[in-house]
Amino acid sequence: MSQKTISLPEPLYNRLKAKKKPGENFPELISRLLDQEEHHQKPPITKFFGILGDNSEEWDKIEEDIYKNRLRSSGRDRLDFEDE
Repeated sequence: MSQKTISLPEPLYNRLKAKKKPGENFPELISRLLDQEEHHQKPPITKFFGILGDNSEEWDKIEEDIYKNRLRSSGRDRLDFEDE
């Protein structure tokens, strides 16, 4: 296995050093942090297309909540909105 030397500003080195677990070396630390970052990436939104189906009561409730929040934030009530 080949090795590479990298230069880090001291503040960054200190931040990494503070994250090390007892007995963990820097390559293990960096690997662990990269694994955590990859694990926490958000899935693409396309993964959720169609998840609620066409006739979902859950979607109806979400949509209703969205409209209620929009009306509340605009300071208008439902009657004003329906008159337009």
